[in-house]
Amino acid sequence: MMAKLKNLEKLKEMVYTCLRCGSCRDLWDPKENVFGTCPIREHTGGFDVYFMRGKLMLARKALEGVIEPNPDMARYIYLCSTCGNCEAHCRISQTSPGKVDREKTKLDQIRVIEAFRADLVDLGLALPK
Repeated sequence: MMAKLKNLEKLKEMVYTCLRCGSCRDLWDPKENVFGTCPIREHTGGFDVYFMRGKLMLARKALEGVIEPNPDMARYIYLCSTCGNCEAHCRISQTSPGKVDREKTKLDQIRVIEAFRADLVDLGLALPK
């Protein structure tokens, strides 16, 4: 039985916009001397599900009915700090070099995560108390 993901379904086009380039995971920026886009990176095993690229793949597979939302999936989605650093480094999200305009962007990762979380709550997969 395919789970109803009404909030995520509205952002389906954004979910499929990700090119899976990995800039959300780690990117070296010599101007800012930054390596490691996602702050979660330093505290995990480095697998894709901890980064936006992997979370968007989970969203795709959930939307396609390939995997059903489950507690493990929810844990990965809730681990996102929604800091927006992935968006700031994503070439798809940027509406001009280094800038993200939430009204014009093709991929708003934070909106996708928030929609996915809302659906997980509706499915009884809220954060444990």
